[in-house]
Amino acid sequence: MDEPVSLTINKISRLSKRITDRLLLPYGLRTSEIRFLGYMAEHGAVSHKDLQNVFRMTRATVSQLVGNLKAAGLINMEESPSDRRQYVLTLSDKGTAIFGEAIRNIREIDRKVASAFSPEELSAFSEIADKLIRLYEEELC
Repeated sequence: MDEPVSLTINKISRLSKRITDRLLLPYGLRTSEIRFLGYMAEHGAVSHKDLQNVFRMTRATVSQLVGNLKAAGLINMEESPSDRRQYVLTLSDKGTAIFGEAIRNIREIDRKVASAFSPEELSAFSEIADKLIRLYEEELC
């Protein structure tokens, strides 16, 4: 019997997360935290609200993750110049260095996995994955 697509995706996700968690363990990071660091590396200064919206997380969850990253010295948190009730979050020098090293390790695993597929297969996978993401997001909205 064929496994439903959603269960296959879930299996791939769990396996990928286990590998990613193992790679992040030396840095004391979790997958959600490395995603926050990656977003800040790409976008610069962000707010709690930005992270809530982009990652579709509650205010409490974002606050906990931000607190963890701040306590580890990976991000800076400063009062917003335009609204003193808000904070601006940026990567610290330590956060930039650790993110760079961690993401290189994650990309190395990705390269190993990708090497098992032809360029055509990778292109088809990318298209299918994009379509699945859109379809699942539509189901959530």
